[in-house]
Amino acid sequence: MNDLDAMIDTPTLAALWSCAPRVCRIAAAPVRKGHLDPEHTALVVVDMQKDFCDPDGEYAKTRDVSAVQKIIPVIRALVDDARRNDVLVLYFSQFTPHNDRADNGASLAFKTRDGKKASYALEGSVGQEYIDALPLAYADVVVPKLRSNGFHDTWMEKILHANAITHLVVTGTQTEGCVLGTMMGAEQNGFTVIPVADGMETSVANVQQPALWLIDHRFKLWNAQDVMAAWQRVEQ
Repeated sequence: MNDLDAMIDTPTLAALWSCAPRVCRIAAAPVRKGHLDPEHTALVVVDMQKDFCDPDGEYAKTRDVSAVQKIIPVIRALVDDARRNDVLVLYFSQFTPHNDRADNGASLAFKTRDGKKASYALEGSVGQEYIDALPLAYADVVVPKLRSNGFHDTWMEKILHANAITHLVVTGTQTEGCVLGTMMGAEQNGFTVIPVADGMETSVANVQQPALWLIDHRFKLWNAQDVMAAWQRVEQ
C-alpha cells in the first residue's frame, strides 16, 4: 500500500472518480472502403481565404495562385453535398493579429522566408475573409488558428468530440503547409484522415506532386466523387 492508498480509502476514491469530468470520445476506426458515416464525419476546409486564393490577395503578390483557384469548384461541390447529407462542415481561418503580436522571431522568419509579408490574413481584414465562392452557412463552424496545424491551441478537438466526429475529410490550401500540418494534428489526436487529392492545392511551385505523394503514403488519397458517394445517407 502506498501513501496515497493509506490517506484515501477505496470508497472515497470511487466517489471521486464518479464525480470526475469526462470527455465523451468515440474511437476512430479504419475507413471501410466506400462508406463514411455522415453522423461521425466532418468536412474540413483549410484556409480558403482571400489572401491565399484571390488574384488580388497577399499571396498573389509573390506567387501564382491560379492552381489554388482551380480547386474552388471541387470544394464547393463537397460543401454543398456535405450539407445535403448533414455532414458537419468546418472551416479553418488563419489570421495574424495586428502588430504581429502572436509572432516571435522564429515564426516571423518562417512567414517571410519566401519574400512575402508576415501580416497576411490580418485580423479583421478583407484578406482574412473566406472567398466569395464559399459562403458560410449558419450550421458551419469556423475555427480561427495562428499556426499551420489547425489543432494547435484551437478548440478544434473539443468541437469534434462534442459532435461525435471520428473521420475528417480534408481539403484546402496550402497542401504542403497548413493542410498537411492539420492532417498530422488530426492523426496525432486520434482522428481518421481522408485527404481529397482534387480538393487541395498549393501556390508554391513544384511542391504539389511531392506533397501528394507523401500524403498518399501516409493517409491514402481519395477523390471528391468517391467521398460524396461514400457519405450518402442510406434511407431506412
